[in-house]
Amino acid sequence: MEEFRVNDYIMLKLEGQETFVYIQEVKFIQCKYLLLTIPEANINYFAEIKSIDEAADLLDKSLEPEPDSQHQLQRNDTIPPEVEFWGHCSNLQAWTEMNYDTRLLHSNIAFPLLKKLTDVGDPKAKKVFKDEIGKKISGTHISPILFLVAEGYLDYLTEEEIISCLSSNDFSLFKSAYNAYRNSGSLDFEDFSKVDELHHMLAKYMIRPLEDMLIKAFKQNNFKGFELLMRMMGPLEDSDLCYIVKNRKLKFIKNLVNIFVNNEVDFFEVSYRVFELIDKFSSFKIENQLYKIIQEENPKAIETAIDIGLFQNIEYKKLEEIVINSFEPLLFSLIAIDESSDYQDGYLFSVEKIKEILFDYASENYSLVSSQLKRIFTKSIKNNYLRGLYYFFDSESPLGNTIKENDYDFFITIQRSQSPL
Repeated sequence: MEEFRVNDYIMLKLEGQETFVYIQEVKFIQCKYLLLTIPEANINYFAEIKSIDEAADLLDKSLEPEPDSQHQLQRNDTIPPEVEFWGHCSNLQAWTEMNYDTRLLHSNIAFPLLKKLTDVGDPKAKKVFKDEIGKKISGTHISPILFLVAEGYLDYLTEEEIISCLSSNDFSLFKSAYNAYRNSGSLDFEDFSKVDELHHMLAKYMIRPLEDMLIKAFKQNNFKGFELLMRMMGPLEDSDLCYIVKNRKLKFIKNLVNIFVNNEVDFFEVSYRVFELIDKFSSFKIENQLYKIIQEENPKAIETAIDIGLFQNIEYKKLEEIVINSFEPLLFSLIAIDESSDYQDGYLFSVEKIKEILFDYASENYSLVSSQLKRIFTKSIKNNYLRGLYYFFDSESPLGNTIKENDYDFFITIQRSQSPL
C-alpha cells in the first residue's frame, strides 16, 4: 500500500486501486477521478481559466471514469492506479504549499477538506477557510457557488459578509445572472437551470446590485431591462420587496409608473410575474407615493397607475383618504382619461371604486368642493375634454345631479357648454 504524507494533518493512501485522503490518520474522502485534456487546436480558448472549477466545466472529460449500470464510478484503466495516486499527491502538496488556494482543486474536494482541517484545528485552514468561501462566491462561475450554497458553506459567513461578497467586483455574480435571464432563450437548459436555482437561493443577498440596476434601467428608460429585473425580484421575501418599494433613492412607484408611461407597452406581452409583483406592492403602504403621483396632475400617469393595478389591493379606508385628499387633480385626470379611455379589464373595478368615492364625497361635502368643481370645469373646457366632462357632469351622472341640486346656475352653465356626444 502506497502512502504519502502531505503535512501534519493530511496523508494520502492507495488502497487497492483507489486513492483516499486521511485527516489526522482518519479516512476522510476518496479522491474522485478527474483528468481533463485540452484539445491543442483550442488552447487559446482556455487561456483565461482561473480555477479547476472552470476547467471542469469547459474541458474534455473523455478520460473520466464512466458509471456502470448501477451508476458506480468505474476506473478508467488508461492510467495505472499508482500513477494516478502520485498525481493526487502532487496536486494536494501543491494545494497546501499555496495556502490552500481553492482555485487549484475542484470545489467538491477543496471545501470539504478545508472544513475538516478547520474542525481538527489546522491554523492555516482556520485562517483561510472563510476567505476562500468569500472569494469563490465573489466570482462569476456558477457551479462552485451552487455547490457551496447547497452544501451549507454560507452558514460560516455572517449575513453582512455574504452581502459584501455578492456586492463585490461590480456585482459580478448578479450581472452573470442578469445576462443569463436576458439570454435564457439561447442558453442550454441545464446551464440556465443552474443560474435560476442559484439566483433563487441568493436573491435576498443581492438587493444592492438590484437597486443599482433598477436605477440604471429607470434612467435609460429601458423597459425590457426593467421587466427582466422585476422577474428577478420574484424570489424575494415580501420584506425585501417592501424595502425596495419604499427606498427613497429608487423612488420606485413613481419610476414604475413613468417607465410604463414612457414606453409603448403591450400589456399582454408583459410577464405575468411583473403583475404578480405589482399586486403585492399595493399592500406595502404606498398611499403617500400614489398621492404624490396624483398631485402632479398627469392623467397618463394616473391612468397607468390604475391600469397596472397600483390601486387594486389598497384597503378601502386608505383609498378613500387618497381620493378625498386629491379630489381636484384626480377628478380632472379622470375626465382627461375618459377622452380616450382604454382601461385594462382587470382593473376596471379600481376605477369604479375611485368614482364612487369621488361622487359620494362631492354629494356630502358640496360646499367644500364647489370651487374645485368650477376650476375642473374651466380646465376641461380649455383642454377640450368634452367627452369626459359630459360623462362626469351630465344630469344623468351622480355628480351632475349633485351639482343640479346644489348650484342650479352652475349646472345650466355646464349644460349650455356642450351637447351629448
